[in-house]
Amino acid sequence: MLDKVDGEYKRFAFTDDGISPRSRLGLDNGIFWNTGDESDEFGHITEDPQIRIKMMDKRMSRLDLVIKRIPDDEQVVSFGVHDYTIISWGSTKGPILDAISMLKKEGINVGFIQIKLIHPFPSDYVKSLLKNTKIIIDIEANHSGQLGKIFKQNISREIDYFILKYTGRGMTSTEIYDSLKKIVENKANKREVLSHGA
Repeated sequence: MLDKVDGEYKRFAFTDDGISPRSRLGLDNGIFWNTGDESDEFGHITEDPQIRIKMMDKRMSRLDLVIKRIPDDEQVVSFGVHDYTIISWGSTKGPILDAISMLKKEGINVGFIQIKLIHPFPSDYVKSLLKNTKIIIDIEANHSGQLGKIFKQNISREIDYFILKYTGRGMTSTEIYDSLKKIVENKANKREVLSHGA
């Protein structure tokens, strides 16, 4: 965000980091053009295919910049990685950690990585964390296993087991514990739907 504009203002200027200068409303000489069409560096509509390519490349380069600038521990939080490792996101974290703790008391180690950045997906970091994991378990509070699909698309690795709950109620550590125990004992279905509290 600019505080002042010196000289010619290019709203969509090409820059080293791919982020163009943006003026705030009311800034002298900081005219803001906004259209749904392609724009040149000044914000004027253009149909020039070479400018379109450069502008699209500039916009897409920001995804690489996001991965570089956001610290790893804000992209993915690792709570340990083992032969059996959970991937999940959002509200499932608490009950997962409790279930892992319950299993650990029985001498069963299950890892957990919490994915916090979805787009761009931190593929290289997630791959490095899971390189020695044998079984990946996706735990989600939705019907389709959305994170599992995003994971497969970006990591090119199948999810071994899904533990899903979509009753509108939160997951409990006990039902996660029971499902994980079945997986470890090789007694689980590939997809388990939880319904405690329904």
